[in-house]
Amino acid sequence: MRSKGPLVSSHEITSIQRDLLEAAAGELALVDVLQTIIDHLGGGGGIIFELNRKTGEIVDWITPNLIIGDSGYDRHINSINPRMQYSLRHAPGHVAYEGRFIDDRGMDRHEFYEWLDRISGFRYFLGSRLYDDGDISVFHSVEFDKHRSHPGGEDIAKFEMLARSVGHAWRLSKRHEPRPNKDARSPWTPDHLPWAIFSLTPDGRFLQANMAGRKMLDAQDFLILKNGTLTAADRRSLRGFAAMISAGLAGVTSETLLKSEDRVPSIAQAIPLSRPAGSGHEQPGVLVYVRDPMATRDTAADTISRLFRLSRAERNLVAALSDGSSLTAAADKLGVTRNTARNQLQGVFDKTGTRSQRELLVRILGVADN
Repeated sequence: MRSKGPLVSSHEITSIQRDLLEAAAGELALVDVLQTIIDHLGGGGGIIFELNRKTGEIVDWITPNLIIGDSGYDRHINSINPRMQYSLRHAPGHVAYEGRFIDDRGMDRHEFYEWLDRISGFRYFLGSRLYDDGDISVFHSVEFDKHRSHPGGEDIAKFEMLARSVGHAWRLSKRHEPRPNKDARSPWTPDHLPWAIFSLTPDGRFLQANMAGRKMLDAQDFLILKNGTLTAADRRSLRGFAAMISAGLAGVTSETLLKSEDRVPSIAQAIPLSRPAGSGHEQPGVLVYVRDPMATRDTAADTISRLFRLSRAERNLVAALSDGSSLTAAADKLGVTRNTARNQLQGVFDKTGTRSQRELLVRILGVADN
């Protein structure tokens, strides 16, 4: 039972604000403080996220338990979400909750709430557009179980006070994030994967390779570098490889075979990457994977499990997803419910530092979810 004492004298509120300050300085994990806020308000879930108001894309977020990484989530909630529409009509700092724009009868009939109930069991929320930075707006919300009533006046007041502190913490944490080391290995070309991975700039120039890729370039059996451009070593593969790269640069995932005089052909795949607004030309625009068609992806799942300390259930899910299966198909294959698989997938996201199924497949497993 939460305290009914005066808000300004709440020890918990003061403690959370202190934790937010420490999180802004990098001394605590902001996601852990977010969980404390959720617990304090009696919620079931919560999130902080950045939304590009022009494109509708969610570009960054933290959450301890909402499944925001599902494919198409941002496009789905932005197209039918009355909460988002309400928040965007009001100035930053305005606290939103269902009681301000829709009644329970309207919620029962609304497509968004039917979808929300189906994927999460949540119904009510407290939320705020914390601040705007150019085209980017930062949002914070706490979600409540469908069996709970609308949040009351005390919860709304507490959220309003904490939301301002959350906004300050998010802004400061972004300002104080360490700048990436230019010499650091790109996370898009991880050395732990057994196949060769190459990153190319948006205009097609070679950018970086992982350990297997560097070995392949040294061997010159499948690929070579020619004037800063990645190209096929065997003339029979030149046209197909060039067409694959062109497709990747145009935003289309494509594959081709790489032939060799004395080796079994390998499969090459070009996967386009969406670039954040304002990113420079030295950011990767296309990834190229070259892998032995005889190798099994279960081996990669074993490697991932060891590196990121996945549980047996999480490892089995990764193995099931690595063939390009949807989450629903993977759940059926493993004999678990989709909700169980979704919770396991969130655990994998947390441990691997990824935020969507596509990012997990491309960045960690090295396969595309075609």
